[in-house]
Parts: sequence; structure tokens; C-alpha cells
Amino acid sequence: MPSQDTPAPIIRISQLPPSAPPSPHPSQPPTPEPGTPPLTTPPSRDERESRSKHVRLEFEQEKPSISTWRRWYQRVISHHWFSWVPGKASLWPNWKPVIRCALALIRASEAVLGYAAFFVLVVAFMIPPSQPIVQSLEVFVNLFFFASLAWAWSCLGIFIAGAVRVPTDPATIAAAEEKWAYLQSNPTSYQMRIIYEGTYIQANPSIVGAVFLSVGTGIFLWYKLRTQPSPATFPLVLSCILIDVSLTTAAFYPDARYTTGLLFFLPMAVQAGLGMLAALLVFPESVGHSFQAKFSGVLGPLGSAMKATDALFVDAGSQSAASDPDSCFARLDEWTDKSKAIRQQLLASLAGVPPLRAQQRYLSVDISFSRLSGHDLRELFDLLATVQARSGGMAFFFDVIVNNAKHTHLDSSAFSVHVVSQSRPGSRPASIRGGEADDDDETPPTPDQDDNHDRLSITAKRLHLGLFHRRSGSPFGHRGSHVSLLDHLRKIQQPVGMYESQRYMDVERAFADDAPHTLEQLDLLAECSLPLVRACQTALTTADKWILTVKSDRHFYRHKDVPCGLDDATSGLQSALDDFHVRRLEVVKAYNHIFDPNYPAPDDERRKAHFRGLFQNFVAQYHLIEFGMAVLKLLRHMEELDRSRPSRRFWYPKPWTFLKHLHGSHQERHITDGEDDNDNDPAFNHEVDDVLGEVKKRNPEYAPFDSAALNVLSRFMTVFDILESRSLMYAVKAGILGALTTLPNFIASSAAFYYYNRGVWVTIMAQLTLAVFSGDTTSAWLGRLVASFWGCLLGMIVWYIGSGSGKGNPYGLGAACAVAFPLAMFFRIHFPGQVLTAVMTPVTLGLVIGYVSSYLNGTLGALTDAQWGWDVAWRRFVCVVIGITAAWIFSYLPPSYSAKRAIRHSYAQVIAASGSVFCDVLSNANDHHYHIKESFDTRQKLLTWRTKLNKLSVRHANAAYEFSLRGRWPEERYRALLDTLQDTLSLLTQLNHVLAQLDRPWRKALLDRTRLSDHAFLGDVLAVLSMCSTALRSGTSLPQITPSPLVARFREGKFKGLDLPNDPSDSGEIPSLVTVEVLESENYMRYALGITTTFSLLSRLDRIVVICKTLLGESYHISGLHFEQERV
Repeated sequence: MPSQDTPAPIIRISQLPPSAPPSPHPSQPPTPEPGTPPLTTPPSRDERESRSKHVRLEFEQEKPSISTWRRWYQRVISHHWFSWVPGKASLWPNWKPVIRCALALIRASEAVLGYAAFFVLVVAFMIPPSQPIVQSLEVFVNLFFFASLAWAWSCLGIFIAGAVRVPTDPATIAAAEEKWAYLQSNPTSYQMRIIYEGTYIQANPSIVGAVFLSVGTGIFLWYKLRTQPSPATFPLVLSCILIDVSLTTAAFYPDARYTTGLLFFLPMAVQAGLGMLAALLVFPESVGHSFQAKFSGVLGPLGSAMKATDALFVDAGSQSAASDPDSCFARLDEWTDKSKAIRQQLLASLAGVPPLRAQQRYLSVDISFSRLSGHDLRELFDLLATVQARSGGMAFFFDVIVNNAKHTHLDSSAFSVHVVSQSRPGSRPASIRGGEADDDDETPPTPDQDDNHDRLSITAKRLHLGLFHRRSGSPFGHRGSHVSLLDHLRKIQQPVGMYESQRYMDVERAFADDAPHTLEQLDLLAECSLPLVRACQTALTTADKWILTVKSDRHFYRHKDVPCGLDDATSGLQSALDDFHVRRLEVVKAYNHIFDPNYPAPDDERRKAHFRGLFQNFVAQYHLIEFGMAVLKLLRHMEELDRSRPSRRFWYPKPWTFLKHLHGSHQERHITDGEDDNDNDPAFNHEVDDVLGEVKKRNPEYAPFDSAALNVLSRFMTVFDILESRSLMYAVKAGILGALTTLPNFIASSAAFYYYNRGVWVTIMAQLTLAVFSGDTTSAWLGRLVASFWGCLLGMIVWYIGSGSGKGNPYGLGAACAVAFPLAMFFRIHFPGQVLTAVMTPVTLGLVIGYVSSYLNGTLGALTDAQWGWDVAWRRFVCVVIGITAAWIFSYLPPSYSAKRAIRHSYAQVIAASGSVFCDVLSNANDHHYHIKESFDTRQKLLTWRTKLNKLSVRHANAAYEFSLRGRWPEERYRALLDTLQDTLSLLTQLNHVLAQLDRPWRKALLDRTRLSDHAFLGDVLAVLSMCSTALRSGTSLPQITPSPLVARFREGKFKGLDLPNDPSDSGEIPSLVTVEVLESENYMRYALGITTTFSLLSRLDRIVVICKTLLGESYHISGLHFEQERV
């Protein structure tokens, strides 16, 4: 007998022996034939083996089909359209808002809501109560407010239209009654047919209705443009729909029918009420609870970055010192590769800050039951933001490693043009960097020939020394991959940046052989920094664990305290910081022989000392200390809150904070503001200097009047400048487009066709698809087309599953929707793609299923030509296509604005703003006080422009949709400019921070060492900024010879290497001679950091020049120039 633990094989009928045919009555045991053994006899061993063999064979035959399905499943689930589903669906917290929103979906009584009851589904999917209570309530308050305004505007238009209406011609009414006389048995249908046939439509009321529709929707869409994204965005969209539905329907009636607004307002109000109830009663969530859950988006990547840094430092400490150049370069390449990965992890933490910052303003009006109040969370967020900002310094250190090892300070990545890389098979991405090549080889090696060819190390092994030592006096005398690239580019586009590239090579020649010393310094850094890195990693993990514990601790009774290890993590981090202040001095020992007073080194040896590795170490030490101290402050504040907030309580805001909150809900300006002129540009703000006088922008076309009264009048004339703004022109075009698409509704001969085929969908889609820039309109066209197709398809599937081939089954539809609506809501809430796709797909699905014609036409009789199922789906899709296509065509009609040009102007504005902030930083540093504070206004400016820059990056995708036969939009060049400007603003933040930590003598020494106090050098820097900004704004080319590269001029200063500027006018606080004690001081560490930061900042400005040249080209060519090789 088989064991009970062995699963019994599944035997199919086809597996039974021929002697045992299946019985036609399975419930009765078959009668055994004569001579056959009874059925109760156990099968013999041969029979068991035969059956097992049959089972095995059939299982083996079925196995490929199972694996095939599994492969198809893996292929589908790995697609980027569906890859986000498993991660979202596997977490229970992600299902709570889905359940809350799904329960808010009901099918209300059509007798109460009217024929437009399907708007319940539109509102439910467009504004789901998926956010915390306060945020959901704010959205619904905005919905009621703007919908009420829209209804009032519609009523005003209906009132005026009714006042200009004249009695309808009785002959027209009689003709309509005669046409539909066969419907007199059904009075309701009879009257509706006469009305919607366009019998009572007149010219004067139609004109009034069209004007009010275009003006009203234009104003609402203009305000949506100025405030999006905001809590008012979707309420404004629904308000436009209310105006469209109300005014187009009211035109059919012979009297002033003010209740047409109820067709939309009543279902909207019912669904909004249900949404508010669901937000309050079904898995309610406070802002504080949601806010605490988002902390992991910052702490998690930082902890992972510290873990990766720990692994990098451990590997560095376990390897022996490099004895030959090849192993030295291999190890340096390993450092750079791992540094890139760590830098990306550190920068990934920045993505977790915007969601917290967006939700921060709701903490003051939050109602919660928790341990922490909104004020406590705001303080925690400020500390967390500081931690993230200090991690930017660590990312800068790893970027310095990559740039110094590969000598890529000037590499703008803008030469990696798609056309160039694709023009010759096997060619590597273009770069202005040199590479390993023989003197006779002009062809860059392919990736197969050298996987690491893109890595530059200016040494005899990795970059032929002929690049520096065997060149002729001409900058183009050497032969290698750099020249080959330029020759290759010349076939497609005239190469640019030759002058900057040549000068950059002269700068880097000074560091051609410092790789072993740099690697030695990095190994020393890894050895002394490892305990602090591990302590930071433990502290970040502990902080993340504590905030999640506090978030889940919301019960009425006191739980047993869960040990989070805050005390141990805090004391461990403090001990590691104290120890690091001593251990960090190990990096200076390599320079003791140079500064030994008993054996003074010659001046030449001191000048030739490889100080870049030491300065690089100082950068890491400073930022690691700053990062550790920021984490320590965060932990100590958590400890204080843990002691002072031992139990839960209710937190509620003060009454007047609600009004203050609503007042500031829509204060953020749109990214396109200020692009038509420089009025909002900080570079032109009114500032006063005590020496140089007033700085103010002037209008080159108008000089001020001599009369004060006329000058006051001229200020009032600037109000009319709004008539030329893009946003107003957009509102005008949107209003005209709405009037044109509703024109058939206001003409008696076409009104019936417009109504019965749901032409209002065309108007709605046209208005909502139109954007300021044609590229944005094209992107919206494509998104709405795809979303509408899938929404119609899925809606038909659900309809026919619930109704079959019938006209509508409420019970079947209810069962089908009970499954489909939660899945649709899951897609609406968690889809990671465009918001437009996430909204349009379920809204279209809900329209196809719940549209009044689908169910009511199937039960009460046909109300429109769109009846149910397929009939609704294809009409919906066709109307969407007509509407979005009309908007796309209309976007190209004048005035038409290009997103490409707007992006170029925006980058010009950011460059000008960077120059203004740079001047603010230096102005603060030039303060004569001994101690200064970090400028709060400068920090806010930097934060504002970094936020705008991040928003600007989103617009790249839409700009690519502006097709032109003139050529391809060079997105990769603008992407390189974006990355460089982000680095520039980050470096300005670090420079502003470190200057505030230095005393007056050290600040002056740093400014002298970096030439930031040299008027001529500052003129070059500001000229580069102004030149790039103006050229980008106007689209003009740059001179072939410019003050760039600024890093070359930076090294032309009087002070170099480890020396300190010695100013006789100082009080002697700056040592005249650098000793080991000076190198070990924290002031010198900050001083070295300032030098490295300034050098990196200037290299970014040089990159901007090169990128602008790749975009704009060069001019003012001078033939016959040769630049002598100089060691700068």
C-alpha cells in the first residue's frame, strides 16, 4: 500500500487499461466481467508501474504548457506598463485608499440624480478620496466653490439669453410636432424629441450662450494653468464641464432653464459627499500619518548609500598598495565606478523630499490622534532636509573622485549626440576627453576593443604622454581619439569648444601623474572614515525604524515600548564623530616630510606636492563630519520627542489657521512665469551697493520722463503687458476653441445631431487637451488617445460580462462592477505614469459602463443615438479623437508657442539667476564682521531655483513631440545643461555654507586664493554667465574665444598648492607659513574645501559654455592663431 504521505497520482480516463472501461454511471460501482478480478483487489506491481508511467508521461506533456503560461506571465508582468503592479499590490497600506475610494462608488437612483447620473463615476474616478482627510476635504471644498461659481456664471448667461429671446415661430413648432406625432403615446419622449430637435434655438440666445461658454471656460482654464498642480486643478476641470453641459443644454429650451446646471452639480455633490464620508470613516488617514510614512523615502536611500560606502571602504582597506601603474589605475577605476553608484544613491534621496515638502503645509491644519503633533513633524522635516542637504556634500565628494580620476571637469556630455554615435557603427559615444591611442591611430576604439576606453586617466599608461609632452605648439598637433572625434563631428556638424578643450588639457597636464598619490590618500580616507560611516548607517536605520514605530503607535492604550535603539545609536554616532576628529589627521602624515622644520623641503618640492589628493580628502572629511552632525541632531531631537511625547493624544488646529491655509493654497507661480521678460528674474532685482551704486534694469526702448506725473502714468501702462502674456493668449484660444466646437449646438439645423451624438464630449476634450505649447498639446493628444482606447475597450468588456447581449442587467452590471471598479481605482491611485493616463482610462471606463444611455436607454428607451455597450464606446472614442485633434490643430494656429523655445529661455533665466546668487554669496562673504551667518534669503533663492529646475526637466519629454522638418531637437544637450545647472546650484549652496563657517581672516584668505576677490577674474566669471544667458535667450552664437575655461584663469593666481595668502594688513591670525599643525586645523580643512568647491563651480561654468556652444554654435573666427603650450 502506498504511504499516506505520498500524493496519489491523478489518473485520467484515458489512462485506464482497456479491461476497465469507464462506467456510464459513476455513482454506481461497475459490474465486473466474468473472469476478471474484483475491483477491490489491489493492483499488481506491474499495473502500478504502468499507471505511474502513464501519469509521468502526461505530466511531462503538460509541463511545457505550464511553463509557457509562466513565461508569458513573466513577460507581461515585466513590461513597464505592468511592472509596477506587483510592488504596489503586495503592500496592504496601498489597498486602504483603494478600498476607501471603491466604497465611495455607488449607483445612485436615477430618479433623484436625473439623466446625468453617470457623472457620479466621472467625479469618483477624477477626485478619489485617496489622500489624508484634510487634503481630501480641501479638494472637495474647492470643488464645491468653483462648481458653484461655474453654475452661477451659467445662470447669468441663461438669464441674459432668456432676456433676448423672442417667441418661437408657431410654424416651426407645428412642423416639429407633426414630425414626432407618433410618440404622443409617451408624453415625456414626445416633448424631449421636440425640444432636442432644435425647435426653440434662436440666434440671439445662442450668441449669448456661446460667449458665456467661451469666456467662462477660458477664465477657469487660465486659472488652472496659473495654479496647477494644486488642490483646485481637478475642481476647475469639472467646473468647465459644468459650464459646457449647462449652457449647451439650456440653449434647447424655450425659457430660461436655470436647472440645467443641476445635471452635473447634483451628481457631483452626491459623490463629493460620499467621498468626504469615505475619507472620514473608511480607513481614515491623517496628514501626520502619511507624512511620517514618507520619511523612508529619504532615510532609506541614505542608509543604502552608507552601506555601499562601507563596502567600498572595506574593500579599499583589504587591498594592498598598488605596486605598478596598471594595478594603480585598475584600483582607481574601481573607486570611480563604485563612487558613481554611491553618488546616484545619495542623489536618489532627493526624490523623497518634494512629497514631504508638498505635504508639509497641511501639518498646521491636521487633525490627528498620535504622539507627534504637526509642529513636531515640521521640526523633524527641517532636520531631515538638512541631513539630505548634507548628503549632497557627500555626493559632491564622490563626483570629485570621478572628475579628478577621469579628468572630466570640462566634459559636458553634450557631444554624445545621437546622430554622431549612430553615424558610424561601433563608434563610442562622442566625448571631448582624450583616450588611449597610438599616434598614428585616428579611429576611436570600439567598446569591444576597450570597454574602459571612456575612462580618462591622463598618465603615460592610460593616456599617451604625447598628448601633453609630444605635442607641437599647435593645439591640434597631437593625434588621438580627441582629434578623431572632432574630425568625425566635422562630417555632420562643425566642431565647437576647441579652444576650451585645448586650455583644459593644459590645466590637467599638471595632474597627469598624481594617480598613485590620489589612491594613497583615498586608502587613508577609507581607513579613518570607516567607523563614522558605519555609525551613520546605524543611525539612519535607527531613525527610520523609530519614525515607523511612532507612526504605527496610534492606539488608545499604551503599548509596551518597542526598543528602537535611539540611545545606543546616538551615543555611538557621537563617539564615532569624536574619534574621527582624531583619526582624520592620519591623512596629513604623508606631508610631514615636506613641512618638517628640521628638514625644510625646497620650494620646488613644496610647489610640486600633489595636493589634489589631500584637498579631496579634506572635502570628504568636512562633508562626512557635517553629515554626521546633521544625523546626530536628528537623532537627539527624536530622543527628546520620544521622552516628551510618551502617549497619544488628539491634535487639532486653531480656527484662524484654516483661513491662512486656504489663502496660501494657490500662491505658487507657474514655471512659465517671467519667461517673456526678466521682471521676475532675481538677476535684475533692485539692489543697492555702497560703492558701485544702484543696480537696476533699464528699458532700452524708453527713457524715463522728466515729469514725475508722467513716470507714474508710465507705470500704470505696464498693466497692459498682460495682453501679450502666454497665459492670457492661451485663455483666449481655449475660449475660442470651446465656442467653435459648440457651434453646431447653437445652430438649429445641426443641434439635434450635436446632442444625440454627444457632441459635448468633443468640446470637453478639445478644451482640456489644448495647452500653451504645441508640444504639450501633442503629448496630451497621444495620452488621451491611448487612455480612451483602453478605457472604451475595458468598459465594453465589463458591460458585456454584466449584461451579455441584452440591453442592461443591473444585477449583472453590479457584480461585474464590484470586481472592475476596485481594480480601476487601484490603477487610478497607484499608476506611476502620467496623471492624464491614470485619470482618463478609468473615467472612460466609467462612462462606457455608467453613461445614462447605456443603462437608461436599455431600460427606459433611447434618449440619444449612443445607446449601450459598443454604441456608446465607439461614439465616445470618435468624439475624443475629434476633440483632441481639433485642439492639436488649433495649437499650431497663431499665436503659437514653442516648448523648445520656452525651455531654452528658462535655462537662460536659470543661468542668470545663478549669477545673481553667486553675487549674493560673495556679497555676504565680503561682510567686514568677524563672524557672519549663512544668508537665509540666498538659501531660499537656491531652493526655489532648484525646485523650478526640477520642474523644468519634466517638460523635456513634451518638447520632443514638437515635430519639425528642420531637424531633431537636441534633447541630450539640454539634459546635459540641466545636470550641469543642478550641480552649479548645489555647489553654490555648499560655498554659501562653508563661507559662513569661516572667520573674517580665513574668508579673506579663501577669496584671495580662489581669485574671488580679483576684480578682473570676477569680471570674467560674470561675463561668462551673462554671455551664456543672453546667447541662450536670443539664440545667438558664442565667440570662438571666450574667457572660458575659467579653471585655467583660476590657476593663474598668485597663490597655488598648499600655500596660504599672506596679507600684511591682517592681524596675524592667518599663519604666514603652512605647517603640519596648520594642515591639521579645521579652519584649513574648510579653506581647502572652499578651494575645491570653487574649482568645481568654475568647471561647471566652463561646461555651460561648451554646452551652449554645442547648442548655439560659434562666431568671430580668427585664422592663424596658435596657442603655446603652457603649464598653468
